[in-house]
Amino acid sequence: MKKLMDPMKFVDSLDTRKHVTLVYDDPSFGNMIQFRFINNGLMKGENCIYLTHEDPKIIKKEMDESGIDVKKFVQKGLLHIQQISSPEKDPKGILIGYENIIKQATADKKPPYRIVGRTIPNIEAEVAMSVQIAIERMTHSIFENLNSTVLCTYDFSEIPTKDHKMLVSRLCTYHHAAIVSTRSGIVMADYL
Repeated sequence: MKKLMDPMKFVDSLDTRKHVTLVYDDPSFGNMIQFRFINNGLMKGENCIYLTHEDPKIIKKEMDESGIDVKKFVQKGLLHIQQISSPEKDPKGILIGYENIIKQATADKKPPYRIVGRTIPNIEAEVAMSVQIAIERMTHSIFENLNSTVLCTYDFSEIPTKDHKMLVSRLCTYHHAAIVSTRSGIVMADYL
């Protein structure tokens, strides 16, 4: 780790072509960081893509409440809130399913992109966590070709405590930077 920064200042300092992991256990903090990341991209005129397994109406409402003018940016064609299915359901395999999600999310949109989300919805089980790590490894290996800044989100309140340290370590291996905030007092952001 190089220099620790306040997470909000860190998000504001991000330039393009970074693969960043966001680890949190307070969903309101997670949303605050995600929406700041998206808003910063919108202010720069970037195509911002929010991938979710939830109903997009929920995300739109939360973004509106955070101060993002969702209607304006959707009409401008810059904000895209896309409900995705799990790549595990793709008949050609998980990694092909992941590639298809990214292709669909970026189709007909001009780079650079800002992408927020995670493709495997529930990573409580070790197998699902391993699949998500494989997706992170693949994303990181082809990252230079994506012309994007990606914020991969991990809500640790959904993951067994015994797996936290191991998962953070594995995530840091396949990202340029990490933002970590936990109720146990760790609040940091850093380039790895």
